[in-house]
Amino acid sequence: MQLDKPPERNRLEPGDLVVRKYEIKMPNFVKAGFVLERDRNGFLTVSWGNKIEYMWDDYDLMRLE
Repeated sequence: MQLDKPPERNRLEPGDLVVRKYEIKMPNFVKAGFVLERDRNGFLTVSWGNKIEYMWDDYDLMRLE
């Protein structure tokens, strides 16, 4: 039996501009974010305007090209 490979991760790095793959309906919510840091455990620090979010899962974000 062969197991399928997990889907490729969208390996985000500091300096990437990102958006969420889903919409958040909140007043004054900034839709585009900026990846500030990726630590050695894979956690991201993302700036969303004047808010900072510490998150782990790249699956929720897409890089803006």
